[in-house]
Amino acid sequence: VNQLDNEKCDYDNILEQLKEAYGSKVVPIQYPISTGPGFNALIDVLLMKKYSWKPEGGAPVIEDIPAEELEKATEMHKALVEAAAENDEGLMEKFFEQDSLSEDEMREGIRKGLVARGMFPVFCVCGGKDMGVRRLMEFLGNVVPFVSEMPKVQNTEGKEVAPDVSGKVREGDDLLNADRGSKERIAQIYVVAGGNRVKVEELQAGDIGAAVKLKDVKTGNTLNGKDCDYKFNFIKYPNSKYSRAIKPVNEADVEKMMTILNRMREEDPTWVIEQSKERKQTR
Repeated sequence: VNQLDNEKCDYDNILEQLKEAYGSKVVPIQYPISTGPGFNALIDVLLMKKYSWKPEGGAPVIEDIPAEELEKATEMHKALVEAAAENDEGLMEKFFEQDSLSEDEMREGIRKGLVARGMFPVFCVCGGKDMGVRRLMEFLGNVVPFVSEMPKVQNTEGKEVAPDVSGKVREGDDLLNADRGSKERIAQIYVVAGGNRVKVEELQAGDIGAAVKLKDVKTGNTLNGKDCDYKFNFIKYPNSKYSRAIKPVNEADVEKMMTILNRMREEDPTWVIEQSKERKQTR
């Protein structure tokens, strides 16, 4: 949950909405002491510590949980322990015997819950002020399962593809677009961070990068190397929730506007563009 410094942020309401959507599998790892422009502290119920920041954010000050928050934190800690134990019979037995788990045991239970999609942990961050980000990244590095631990994906033929592939994509490689049947030569390769892009010679399996001047690649396409013929079903996106009517300032630019809208639709499949004859609108 980001932007906890927003004046309209209602963390408890957000948590309820998450539980309505995903059920009891939603389990908070942290909760903010307060939200809004003054947000600068949270309680971590996995580590049972208070994290706070100076106005510039960055490295947190880690302290014991204050007395006024201890009852709430303890209750949420027990809920987290129980949720972690549910994902492993051995941990569940120990939980019943001791009513607690060690920090490492909780991490293991959470990891198994993530693998089985039996648990959705909730973290608190304020990305704009660098508050909570480091703790989240620490969790991603220490607890989140490796790709090899996750269930295998299936291609369009129903064949399981183990996520243990290693390899590299280099400048000049010729790849085949499995969805469109066209060939693509990889020109320049970049890694991108916001508005910055850094040129690299290759990308390894697991890297996230960008290529330029691809001639026939659309969102969701699979590019294969030699001796590989995998094709995967397109991602199923949720239905659009908002609609807007749009028109150009000058009626003469309708065709240009539709060209741009359709180009944006290709990049973002959650867009739905339709023309209503009854309302004489483009939506």
